[in-house]
Amino acid sequence: MSMAQPAPIISIVTVTFNDLENLKLACESVLRQESASFEHIIVDGGSSDGTAEWVESTYALDVDCKFSSGPDDGIFDAMNRGLRVATGELVLFMNGGDRLPRADSLAAVSESYRREQWEWSYGAITYVDDELTPIRDYSNPTFSLRRLSLGLDFVPHPTLFAKRSILLEEGGFNLRFGFSADQELAVRLASHGMPKVFREVQSLYKINGAHGASSSIGTARRYQEIRKSHQMRLGASVMLDEIFTIMLAARWEAGRLKRRLFERFNLA
Repeated sequence: MSMAQPAPIISIVTVTFNDLENLKLACESVLRQESASFEHIIVDGGSSDGTAEWVESTYALDVDCKFSSGPDDGIFDAMNRGLRVATGELVLFMNGGDRLPRADSLAAVSESYRREQWEWSYGAITYVDDELTPIRDYSNPTFSLRRLSLGLDFVPHPTLFAKRSILLEEGGFNLRFGFSADQELAVRLASHGMPKVFREVQSLYKINGAHGASSSIGTARRYQEIRKSHQMRLGASVMLDEIFTIMLAARWEAGRLKRRLFERFNLA
């Protein structure tokens, strides 16, 4: 009979810049975690709002925390910096302002990994506004690499847990893909096997982040570049892929307009 695998240490990587109040929200949810082994790596872009003082004099007293501060080349460069100092078997990239929804969020993932020994995983996400009121949920219970490459599905990176060894082997996030570097990384992770997909919500995600500022056509073009880079063009055709890219951007823009109208006029 084989011995049960020990529970993994989880490295939580959080990047921040002049956003102390949102960082505190994320850290509070980490402090609530029970029955899980973890370290929290906070990578600061050189904040001037008291972030370093709060982390070093308050937060680091209550949790295993590694903190660094200095200029970077954006969110995903900072995440790569955090990955390089991580020591856990699993890594989670958790935004400042986002929260783990339950006190057993990490323990549930840890137990699943211990039993099933998957390579990577993700789960559902709940979008919240600035008042932390839930807006909508997103779940993708069946993983499809093809739909991911087309931009029809996505993997919410605040719910993505992956083996540190694989992330390092892949070189972390590729900065050339901009705000879609997390989705391009998921495409590469798929080469290591199908993910474990959790149906439960694993992150409460503040919707006013950097991704939300990206245009529909800009996002569609980044997915197009992902497909080109991985030889996954639609129909193996440059022309068909271009037509699809333009249609996808139009679809997303129509969806954004619909949401704004519903929010503006309080429509159900």
